[in-house]
Amino acid sequence: MKTYDNIAKDMLTDRLQDTNLLIVCEVEEIEHVSRDGFIANPYNNGGVVINGFSDVEYIVGSGSYPAHDKARQDINRIYEDLCECFTQAELESGQCELDPDGQCSVMYQLRVMYHPQDDDGVYSASVSAVVNTEGPYHRSSISWAPSVFCEGSKEIKIEYRTVAEFETKLKDSLDLVIKEIF
Repeated sequence: MKTYDNIAKDMLTDRLQDTNLLIVCEVEEIEHVSRDGFIANPYNNGGVVINGFSDVEYIVGSGSYPAHDKARQDINRIYEDLCECFTQAELESGQCELDPDGQCSVMYQLRVMYHPQDDDGVYSASVSAVVNTEGPYHRSSISWAPSVFCEGSKEIKIEYRTVAEFETKLKDSLDLVIKEIF
């Protein structure tokens, strides 16, 4: 039997892996039950988030830049800074790797967050994509709005009544947010 979580996990994983930008993929469920140290927002009914990582050197070398302009500019700036440091270190020591610690990573993130059913029995979810060049920590804003740490994000809200409708609308929404951000 298909569940919302199974559909979301499979679809997000497939979409993110299709970008050919990834080194690592991590799928996580969104915490939504209050506990010590965490107070759940009533707007959050859980969901799925997947993080994929690439590195600046690979992106520049392959030409596989994200679609978001600010992220593209940031990646080029980081790469130029790496090259400048590399040249300095090479002149001083004769040995150097461009990014020996892997500190210049880029995070790609997709999220489906479920919301409570409304009075008419309609369910809703937010489908989001974000690209974040603030490596190695990748501190993302929980609101998914662009912030100092997130160069670009896009969110679409979908409404559905059935699992089949959810699956169709999720596919269409993921295509839109990925096209705009990734």
